[in-house]
Amino acid sequence: MGPALHTDGTVDPDAWVANLTGLLRNSSYGDGLAGWPADMRVLARRTPAPPGDQVELHEDPIWRHGAHATNTPPGRPSGSTSGTAPKPTSRTRSRN
Repeated sequence: MGPALHTDGTVDPDAWVANLTGLLRNSSYGDGLAGWPADMRVLARRTPAPPGDQVELHEDPIWRHGAHATNTPPGRPSGSTSGTAPKPTSRTRSRN
């Protein structure tokens, strides 16, 4: 895990990113990315939750997590804001 980058290439001091590709390609179950392009990478990103953000019971109240697949070469921002996008408005359970 290491610091994440903004889309302009500067370090985001509050966000972290981990490259999960090696773990998925070499898991105990075999290549979890078989059939994916050879240059495809899977990244996980962690960012702080916004202050006052309402969370579901199963969610982490401190961090937001996201996953992203890209074939952008390492060291270049992919332009994604994975993990920082607003929460989806659709839910799996009803709201009052």
